[in-house]
Amino acid sequence: MAGVVPISGKPFRKQWFLQDGPRGSLRGLRSQLAEDGCAESQVVLAKKLLEERCDLDVDTEENAKLAVYWLTKASEQGNLEATKILQHCFITGHGITEHNYHDAKSCLEMSQQEKLARNAARLLFTALSNGEDCITSEQLRRHLCVSSPARSPPPLEYLSDPERISESQLVSAAASYSRGLLPSLSPPLPLTPFYPPWTEPLSFCRRLYHKLLLLSQNSALFTSRAFTFLLVLTYCLLGTESLLLFVPLLAYYLSFVLMTFATLQMLHSGTELSAFRSWSRLFISYSSALDPQEAEFQFCRNNLKPYGHFFLSLLLNLMIYPLIAHQWTPQSEFTLIAFTLTLLTLLNFSSPDPLVLFSFAIHVLAKYPYELDIVVAQTWRFLDIRVPTFASYVIGNSIEFCLNFRAVFYLLIPAIFLKLAARNSWKGTYQLLIPHCVTLSWWQIAILSSQGATMYGLIRAALALVGVVMFLPIVGVASIILPILALTKYLLADWRNNLATAFLGAAPFITFWYRRRWFSGAQVFLGLIAGAFLIWPSTSIDPAPSESLSWEAYQNFCHQPAWEEAPKAQVQVACDALTDLPVTWEGYVTDVKLRRVRNPLRDFLGGAWVPEGVARKLSCLLGGKADCKEGNCGVLTKLRPCNVDGWNKFEFEVFVKMKSSLWGSHSEIVLNAGHEFKNFSLNIYPGDKIWFKGRLTNEGERENLLGGVRPHVNIVEAQCLLCHVGELRAGQLGGVNLVGVIISGGKSVLNFVLNPLVIFR
Repeated sequence: MAGVVPISGKPFRKQWFLQDGPRGSLRGLRSQLAEDGCAESQVVLAKKLLEERCDLDVDTEENAKLAVYWLTKASEQGNLEATKILQHCFITGHGITEHNYHDAKSCLEMSQQEKLARNAARLLFTALSNGEDCITSEQLRRHLCVSSPARSPPPLEYLSDPERISESQLVSAAASYSRGLLPSLSPPLPLTPFYPPWTEPLSFCRRLYHKLLLLSQNSALFTSRAFTFLLVLTYCLLGTESLLLFVPLLAYYLSFVLMTFATLQMLHSGTELSAFRSWSRLFISYSSALDPQEAEFQFCRNNLKPYGHFFLSLLLNLMIYPLIAHQWTPQSEFTLIAFTLTLLTLLNFSSPDPLVLFSFAIHVLAKYPYELDIVVAQTWRFLDIRVPTFASYVIGNSIEFCLNFRAVFYLLIPAIFLKLAARNSWKGTYQLLIPHCVTLSWWQIAILSSQGATMYGLIRAALALVGVVMFLPIVGVASIILPILALTKYLLADWRNNLATAFLGAAPFITFWYRRRWFSGAQVFLGLIAGAFLIWPSTSIDPAPSESLSWEAYQNFCHQPAWEEAPKAQVQVACDALTDLPVTWEGYVTDVKLRRVRNPLRDFLGGAWVPEGVARKLSCLLGGKADCKEGNCGVLTKLRPCNVDGWNKFEFEVFVKMKSSLWGSHSEIVLNAGHEFKNFSLNIYPGDKIWFKGRLTNEGERENLLGGVRPHVNIVEAQCLLCHVGELRAGQLGGVNLVGVIISGGKSVLNFVLNPLVIFR
């Protein structure tokens, strides 16, 4: 660090080394100790320089500059007195110049822990360097392993050329340590033992586990171009309708994967914490004033992001759980994965803590599904802690409050949580409680998944796990040979088409990589337009409630009886209040007409901004060839060989004759049927009796308004009662009851937390 040390050709003003008796010898010794890095001597020397009065102002200013230099050196070593005096000088400007201003300011802005860590790094470098400019990574790694009592130095045969580490790199690593970050060196030190690959299954699985933890740290995994390509490919293969049907299932799988991914990140943070503690022991051996608890607290706080991701994914998983079809989920495999992660998190997070293990045991006794375990229910009665069973109270129509013996265990859990959080001045919240909640969450997921698991499914999952352990080491060789053989066989079939396909597939990625800085904004804009274009045709109507407006009530209020008592305009104004009311009526079909055909893709390709050649190619790519079964359509096939008629969205108008009063004439209404009713609308004929459910709409004109001759109804469900087509499938609009979904998901979350004390049904 730069400092202002007066050097000139003439003798220094204060001749510290002059032989002027014992006082001169003491001053010379003090100066020598300050030069050697003694912080106390530097402070004493700086104080003498500040207190000394000189005849000339120039000499006083030079003394102040030199004092600031020694104070900066002492403060960098963690001397609190030097820091206090330096701060006073910095505030008053005494001895501060343009040369030492930045050094003094950076020293004052540095925390005490960082100063001590940097000083420990300098002392460590001095002890290992033996006067050299660099130390080797082998030396540093050996000291790190020796400082850990539970870790022995691994073999170093594979380190043929150890990297060199300078003092500045080691000091920078110490600064990272003081901020709660794992010290990073280039290259990273191999603190974990080296296991030669392909030697034995357990060693390979251990290496695979560490590789998986390192992979989980790659936060850009779900934002890579490969992942985006997979999403686009999935959409192209499934389509919009199929994708919407599987959205809850896909979200459930994705939330489970994110939970597993976040848990692996937590486990990786646990392994990093072990290495972090090795650095703590190493720095403490050179600076006893360093507080490792503060650094570890900063480390734990810096690694809380995976916990937030986990609990958000868990909330999403529980909200979606009631909506999915459980036959499409491998509950046996989920049970095994959840149980494995429960054990891994318990063993890695507890380390081992008796209170954490006791809390887990209490949680197991409180949450175990005794009523589903036949062995416990029939033979091992001493494990069934529901005995004695007290009364069960039903509150309302969906909440059951159960009082039994295991509820006592359940009530102990909050007290144990409070005890864990109160440790180390409430630092246990980050160090123990939150990781412990992850373990308990995985245990609860294992219990929920086990209810849908089967014996054969568990055996299948166990065999898969054994197969991974035993046979995965040889997969590396097979993964190299088999794809080469398959690719060779495939390429020999038709190499020209494959080469052209590969070139066309790689062209967008190469273009994006080459021109991304110019076209990033345009791509975002086009992506937003494409997203709006894809969701534009979709409509949704909430399903009708159980109570609906009858036809008789509507007829008396808005039809012929009302027309006889008031002008039709007044009736139509009054009937506007019935807009969007649910109805469930039946009547006879008089006619079916096509109201509208919407094809946004055809409109887009037919626009002036798309060249004709590009539009023709896109029509064949996104659509299909013209299907012309008649013999006189050769001209149409020549003019338009491909079309996008598969993207058509049809809207129909179904005219229905309703029953009237005894003396009145028959009334007619119009049903607005969307694309979901295409099959139903094309297979009904005049005279068919149908039943329908929908909502009144007032979006027409004149006689098509409510209160007019021909009102309109947006139907959400229709069914044939007496039709020409015997087995006509009922039509139904696939709406989503968002409130019901939220309530169902909320009950699932509350049952996850409060079961079995309070059950929401």
